[in-house]
Formats: sequence, structure tokens, C-alpha cells
Amino acid sequence: MKLSETVSHQEDAWYVDAEEKLRKLIDCLNNKLGINLYEKYSDKDSVELYSYLRGFLLDKYHDELYDALKEVGIDSSIIEKQMIVSLMLGIIRNANNIFFQIEMFKRAGIIKDVYEDDDKMYTIDTEKYGMISFKRASDVFDDALFEKDNLSDGCHEYGLEFLKNHREMVAITGVAERNLCLKYYHTYIEIEDEVVDVANNIIIGKDDYLMLNSFYEMNRVTYDEYVETKDESIEYDESKTLYDLLRMAVYRELKEVKKH
Repeated sequence: MKLSETVSHQEDAWYVDAEEKLRKLIDCLNNKLGINLYEKYSDKDSVELYSYLRGFLLDKYHDELYDALKEVGIDSSIIEKQMIVSLMLGIIRNANNIFFQIEMFKRAGIIKDVYEDDDKMYTIDTEKYGMISFKRASDVFDDALFEKDNLSDGCHEYGLEFLKNHREMVAITGVAERNLCLKYYHTYIEIEDEVVDVANNIIIGKDDYLMLNSFYEMNRVTYDEYVETKDESIEYDESKTLYDLLRMAVYRELKEVKKH
């Protein structure tokens, strides 16, 4: 069992799969729009190109984008959910263009409006998914890690650091989706019916979080359980570079697969 190799191969396979699906989408859009998006943005592959243009396409070519999604067999609800996540993160991070984003998503028929109450709780009134409320985790918890510049790059690392300071909670590691169909490993923290996504500095209801991120759970662990069992998987990480929570999740899933 080679865990680093398994993770690397899986991430490569996910990227190849997403690139193929998004290439079909962009080829379909090229035909509908009568332009060559690859030629105009020649330094980008299909995943990068979609990520770069998704807001523009949604706003300027809404009908053509939805028709193309239907033709290539991609559920349009995925883009709607991911745009809501994008809006949430923009609000959390005080993005300069947040008011433009809000108006764009209104025009696209994804949201009705956004509200903020006196307790710094934000609520997005969506067209299809009801009211989705969330707030900054840093407004609730005074953990110093929320001040880190690279917080968004360390969901496994900072998730474990946060878990150590809040041992009544549980760390969940699994697979989420972004850029329409690109899967990636991710860790968040669960407390009762809420999620603390440490890397994104957000607290949100568990049901809303799972729905928006198409999350597949691989492993859950408390800090005490982590301390007791973390050494079980170390010998199988041949590179000794995997983050602990990710290593444990992949190890346990492979172990279950071998049982069956």
C-alpha cells in the first residue's frame, strides 16, 4: 500500500477527467458562439480556461452556456451551487468586486438578494435552494490560525490545528468538487449540525455545505482518536509528505476496500 502514489494518481485522474469534460463543454460553446476560446486564451487548458471565464460566460452568454451544459450532459445545478459558494467566499474575504458578483448572480437567476444581520451573519436568498446562512469563523473563534496568509491552501493542516484546540469537534476528510467537475481532497470540521471550513474561514449549516460542495465523506476522526491511531498509516506513506488527516483517510478507505 503506497499512499502518496495513490493520492497522486487519483488527483491526476480527476484532473484528466475534468479536462476532458470541460473540453467538450468549451468545444460546444465555441460552436455556439462562433469563436475559439482556446485561441484567445492560448496559455490555458480547458480546466484553467473554464475557471477563468465562468463568470463572464454566465453573465454574457447565459443561455448559450446552459444549452452547452445540457448538450454535454452536465447538470446546470452544479454551476449554480458552485457560483453560490464563490459568492460566499467573496463575501467572507471582502472581495473588491462583491457587489458586481451579487448583481451578476441576480441577473443569472441564481440568487434573489444577500442580507447581513447585526451579528455578522450573512444570508443568501437563492432562487432554488432557499435561504443559506453563514458567517466568518474568525468572528466566532479567536484561533490565531485564521490570521495566516495561506489559510486557503491548508485545509488538512489547519483543520488538524483547529481540531487540536476544539476537541469536542470532529474532522471530516473526503472529496469535494470545484471548477464544475474537478474533484479534490478536502477537510472540514463538524460540530453538531454545523460545519467549520477552516481553510475558507466559514461557518455554515452542515446540510447546506454538503449540498453546495457535493461532498463525499471518506473519514471522520476526533482529536483523541487521531492521537491514538495516527501512527497506523505512517509506514504506508512512502514519501512522508502527506498531511496526517489526508493520509489517515486514504489509508482507512483503502483498508476497507481490501476487506471487500
